[in-house]
Amino acid sequence: MKRWQRRKESNSDHYEPFHVLYHRLGETAKALRKWSNSLISDSKLQLHMALEIILRLDIAQEHRQLSEEELQLRKKLKVRVLGLAAVERARKKQVSRITNLKLGDANTKNFHRRANARRRKNYMQKLQNGRGWAVTHDEKVAVAQTHFGEIMGRPPQRSTDLNWDTIDITQHDLRGLDTPFTEEELKNAINQMPSDKAPGPDRFTGAFLKSCRDIIKGDIIAASNSFHSLRCSSLQIINSANIVLLPKKEGAATVTDFQPISLIHSFVKIIAKALALRLALFMNNIVSTQRIKALLSRKEVYMITT
Repeated sequence: MKRWQRRKESNSDHYEPFHVLYHRLGETAKALRKWSNSLISDSKLQLHMALEIILRLDIAQEHRQLSEEELQLRKKLKVRVLGLAAVERARKKQVSRITNLKLGDANTKNFHRRANARRRKNYMQKLQNGRGWAVTHDEKVAVAQTHFGEIMGRPPQRSTDLNWDTIDITQHDLRGLDTPFTEEELKNAINQMPSDKAPGPDRFTGAFLKSCRDIIKGDIIAASNSFHSLRCSSLQIINSANIVLLPKKEGAATVTDFQPISLIHSFVKIIAKALALRLALFMNNIVSTQRIKALLSRKEVYMITT
């Protein structure tokens, strides 16, 4: 977070809220990756080296008295081992996606086994393409793009439409839905977001937003105000998504056997959550189960030919 604060205090070439937020998130992600690599990348190697030295010192102690320097070294290494073991457990927990276990759980074999199982299950070895198979990466990409392009393309022109003049629609006072976002409202939206779900293109999870809310809230509020006032010409830079295909069943072979999951930017998640919480207050009045049943039972009355 020091990186975020330094970037905030320095002169920036960006003034538009979406650009500022995108740039600071990117700079923070780079700094965190650099810090993470220096801390975690060789943690397993360091752990085994520390354990090996401790073992050699224990063996030596069986035959002679250890010097003061050797005793101090073993003491420091044991403290270091505890820290490295915690880092390794956290890394195993993250890659295994086990969210119902505590971070301090020492069952790293279980984490490792789950991580390998997830990797094997989610790996798309081949896709059925008509009567043949797509095996290479480019072939699989082409099959997936063709399938979802057809689904998400323009539908055929409808021959019927709703006859709005014959539908008795109750009017509701929904003026509160388009009011400016407040700091308390955005805070509530962040608090209700899951902490450890898969991140989007910006690589930040709900845990980051919750723990660093006081530091980043100024940029979040500025971007939210820009969104509310419809100054959204640059929204696309923080409104992209990563589409991930997850198998819906064992032995998935066709594209329809995979469930597309959209991973979006953290800022868009905040806005979507805040709007959903607003709309939730009106849903019981807007959506009436009995009204829907009545409309469906008389649907022919409310349809007209276009």
